[in-house]
Amino acid sequence: MKNYLNGELNTTDNLTYANGNLVKAVSVDAHLGYTETTTYVYSTENAVNTYEIADPLSYHVDYFPGGYFGKQSKNVLLKGTAKTVDGDPFTDAVYTFGYQYDGKGNATSVSFSVLSTFYPSSGPVQTDTYDVKYSLNYTCK
Repeated sequence: MKNYLNGELNTTDNLTYANGNLVKAVSVDAHLGYTETTTYVYSTENAVNTYEIADPLSYHVDYFPGGYFGKQSKNVLLKGTAKTVDGDPFTDAVYTFGYQYDGKGNATSVSFSVLSTFYPSSGPVQTDTYDVKYSLNYTCK
C-alpha cells in the first residue's frame, strides 16, 4: 500500500495477514528511509463493531466510517509491538489494548496503553508511557 502526502509518496506499507487478521505491517518512509515494523496479537474472539483505535488497519490506511481501503481483521486486537530501525533517532513502542463488553458482544470500553522508548543519536534514552480509556455507547434501533 502506498501512502501519499501532497501528491508525493510518503510511505509504503506491506501488510501481512494470517487467519483473517493483520499480523504484521512493514512501513518504509520514502524520504528518510527508516523502516517501522509492527506485529499484532489477537484474541480468539470475533471483532464486533471495531472501534478505530483498536483496529490496526486504521494505522496504515485512511479511516472512513463504514469502509476501508483494505481488509479489517477478524479477531479482537490485544497488542501491537512497533520497532523503528535505520532512523536517527529510532523508537520502540508497545501498544496494549483492553476491553469491556455488553451482552451483545459490543465493546463498551476500550483501554489503550503505550510504552514508547526513544533512542536519540546523542543524549539519554527517553521512555514515555500513557494510558487512555474510551467509553462507547450505542444508540442503534
